[in-house]
Amino acid sequence: MNQYPLLYGQGYFELEQISPGQRLHPEAAQAFLTMCATAKRDGISLTAYSSFRSFHTQCVIWNDKWQGKRAILDSASQPLDITKLSDEQKLWAILRWSALPGTSRHHWGSDLDFFCPDLIQQAENFALVPATYLPGGSHFSAYQWVEEHALEFGFFFPYRDDLGATAPEPWHISYRPLSEQLQNKHQLHELTQVIQDAQIAGKTTILSHLADIYQHYFKQINYL
Repeated sequence: MNQYPLLYGQGYFELEQISPGQRLHPEAAQAFLTMCATAKRDGISLTAYSSFRSFHTQCVIWNDKWQGKRAILDSASQPLDITKLSDEQKLWAILRWSALPGTSRHHWGSDLDFFCPDLIQQAENFALVPATYLPGGSHFSAYQWVEEHALEFGFFFPYRDDLGATAPEPWHISYRPLSEQLQNKHQLHELTQVIQDAQIAGKTTILSHLADIYQHYFKQINYL
C-alpha cells in the first residue's frame, strides 16, 4: 500500500534542519534558507514557526481538538463551545484550521509556516491568525515581502484565499517543485486505509465524509 511514506506523514526520510527544532526536505530547506538570506538583506528576518510534522504529531493536534483539550476556532479565530457541536459540526470546525492527519502538507517537508522573531516584540499576543499578517498586524511587512518574492524561490501560498473550506493562512508557504509532485501521488484509497488503521478521534465521522474532505480540504488549494 503506502510505498511513499512522505505522502501520509509516516516512515522516515531525509530532512534538513533549518533552525532549532525545524526541519524540511533538503530541496525545500535550501530554497527557504536562500529566501531568508535575501529577506535579511531587505531587513526582514524570516524563520520557520512550524515545518515538517509527522502523522503522529498531526494526530495529537487533531485528537486534542476533538477531545476539547485544545481550542477549536470559528472563521473569525474565536473559540467555539464544542459541547454545543454535533460530531459532524466538530469535524468541519476542526478542518477549518487543522488538516486531517494524512492530508497535511506539513507531512511532506515541503511546507512551512513562517514568522519573524524580530517582530514578535511588537505583538503582545502573537498568534497564527490572519489578523497578525494582514494590514495592521505585526507581521504585515513580512507577509508583503514574502508575497512579492516567494515565487522567485519556488514557494507559493496554497491557502492564500478563502475557497470555502480551509481558512486563509497567509503564513503558510509551499515549495512547489516538491509539493506538486507529492500532491499528485497522494491517493484517496491509501488515505482511507491510513485513517482506518490510526488511533484517531472521530474516526467513524471522518470516514463517512472522507471523500468530501479529500476533495475540498486537500485538493482544493490556490495553485498560483
